[in-house]
Amino acid sequence: MRNIRTFLRSIALAGAIGTSAAFAQPVTLDVLYAFPAFAKFHEPIAQEFMKRNPDIKIEFRAPAPTYDDGHQTMLRQAVTNQLPDVYYSGFHLLAELARTLAKRNQIVDLDPLLAAEGAQYRQKNYSDKIVALGRVDSKLYGVPFNASSPIMYYNVELVKKAGGTVVEGDRVPLGGPDLGVRTLQRFRRFVSEDGMPLIDWDQSRQQFIAGKIGIFFDTPARLRQVTDLIGAKFTLRTAIFPIDDKAKGGLPTGGNAAIITTRDPKKQKAAWEFLKFVTGPEAQKIVVETTGYLPTNLRATGPEFLGQYYDKNPNFKTVALQMDRSVPWQGYPGGNSVKTWRAQREIITAVMRGELEPKAGYDRLMKETAALVKQP
Repeated sequence: MRNIRTFLRSIALAGAIGTSAAFAQPVTLDVLYAFPAFAKFHEPIAQEFMKRNPDIKIEFRAPAPTYDDGHQTMLRQAVTNQLPDVYYSGFHLLAELARTLAKRNQIVDLDPLLAAEGAQYRQKNYSDKIVALGRVDSKLYGVPFNASSPIMYYNVELVKKAGGTVVEGDRVPLGGPDLGVRTLQRFRRFVSEDGMPLIDWDQSRQQFIAGKIGIFFDTPARLRQVTDLIGAKFTLRTAIFPIDDKAKGGLPTGGNAAIITTRDPKKQKAAWEFLKFVTGPEAQKIVVETTGYLPTNLRATGPEFLGQYYDKNPNFKTVALQMDRSVPWQGYPGGNSVKTWRAQREIITAVMRGELEPKAGYDRLMKETAALVKQP
């Protein structure tokens, strides 16, 4: 009888071990992000996460060239059920993507997961403004990973040579006929009166790095790259973006939020652990020091993480000084946001070249925008 009981206990133990081993099988998460250059922080963050979570493996797909390309890929793969488990969506495209995926039950509402962490966890790690960037229709579909607002880069020597000092200027928003036309007039004067070369973004950055342009506005995401390329050529400084209405004005927040699309409960649990880590202080420290982005985690600016780094590298702290001006970057309704922005850019460029008068440019801009928004 004793042998039978021993035998039965052995079977039960073996079964328990087998169940435990099966549950502990590694989970592999399929992850997609935009911009190949961002591998410089995605890869080390994933390696550190896997080191701390050996039962979760991160496999990256080939990065999308841009947010726009990644967005189109996600829309196509939603139809063919080939979505990655985790995707980093540009803020400006998140609403359109989330609504599309929600209709197909292909995106996870993260509110219950965040709530399960407790109020104290939320308060320590994420500000209300940061969390708001990941909300669509009152639901938290994404946790902000990268955040940026445009900053001013300037060449101290060239600015002094031109007899200028860098101070906050004014900026007229594009809203309503009067303000819209005045904005386009100002854009034209940048070229006709101020001598701004009308070249594309990449060329402008190259000219600035070469010391041939005194002031350049760009995302802080390239601050580390620009700083390293300039080296000792000239004194680089950064400043907050000038705003006309300092009390009510805001800056559109670029960057992306991580979303979960997998329907597998086990993968969802692993993906949530991954999202918590990539938006945590350790990972955000890697992101900021590698790029210049604004940290999306409140603890990341503390002395044990980025505090000393900011003290030694004040240029990198600039974007954090305009955190309270960050507002969501919204796309247009109707699913034509990318096409609309491209059409607007062509019109604004034509005004700056002098091919269109500001009033005619404004009228055309409003007409084409309205037509694109109405398209299905």
